[in-house]
Amino acid sequence: DSGKPIYKASSGAALLAALEGCIKGHKSLREAGLLHRDISINILTINEDDNNPSWPSFLVDLDLAIKEQREGVSGARGKTGTRAFMAIGALLGEQHSFMHDLESFF
Repeated sequence: DSGKPIYKASSGAALLAALEGCIKGHKSLREAGLLHRDISINILTINEDDNNPSWPSFLVDLDLAIKEQREGVSGARGKTGTRAFMAIGALLGEQHSFMHDLESFF
């Protein structure tokens, strides 16, 4: 991957377009049956390099991602994710869901 965190976008419009792209990327993960579980400001990435025609925005760091449909707990020893961006329900001990990931975007 090549890019920078979306808070370093060149304009407000570029930031909003990148945010939309990252949310669409999250939707693709969900359609593939995965939960990211670590949405935060540094995970949302923008590519404004005209010489590198990869995706204009994307999510990185899938190391905490798990299958959404699973038989047991994830195996993590505690709550996963960046606390400042974690959904309230996840902080209160609810099983992590795609809605918790979506809440972390905002």
